[in-house]
Amino acid sequence: MDLKLEPIIFLDVNTRTFSLIATKNMETIPYLQENRGGITLYDGRWINYDDYMNNNNNKVCVVGIDLFKARGLKLGDKISLQYMECEIPEFLVTERDRKEWKNYHKSQIMEYKIVGVYDYSFSGKRIYVPISTVPKEFIEFYTETENENGKPYLYGENYSFVLKDPTEQSQFVEKYTDSVKEAV
Repeated sequence: MDLKLEPIIFLDVNTRTFSLIATKNMETIPYLQENRGGITLYDGRWINYDDYMNNNNNKVCVVGIDLFKARGLKLGDKISLQYMECEIPEFLVTERDRKEWKNYHKSQIMEYKIVGVYDYSFSGKRIYVPISTVPKEFIEFYTETENENGKPYLYGENYSFVLKDPTEQSQFVEKYTDSVKEAV
């Protein structure tokens, strides 16, 4: 292959790369709550706990409105997704990525049915999927990245807590604040 084409091919791959956000239940993600003014549901539904509990059989996804409109997609359409390792769990951006991305471990191509569309100012580059559908080796990858203290970096969007009784929020925060601080 012509070495002059390498940067163009790399750019093309990054342009077609999406950040796949795995979740058990989108309804519990804080920035999706109506009172937070963040991501809003444009059409369809969020991924819910039933999708997660369907043990890898419910390959559904929620896509951004930009992708949805640009590709002329409809609810119920299927899109092909493939997981690929990279140093930073979003895009191919590091020097190692530039040199080795072709040799990175990739999953089989998987078909996901679109069940929802979200609207947000950065709605083009994230696709939400049930965590039960993600190959295990790609779930583990997210815990390997270290922060400046040498500890695994904990992405805030990967964690949410659902209380049985919302009036117990203060007690929950008091009880677990130190544990969370230790983890980061």
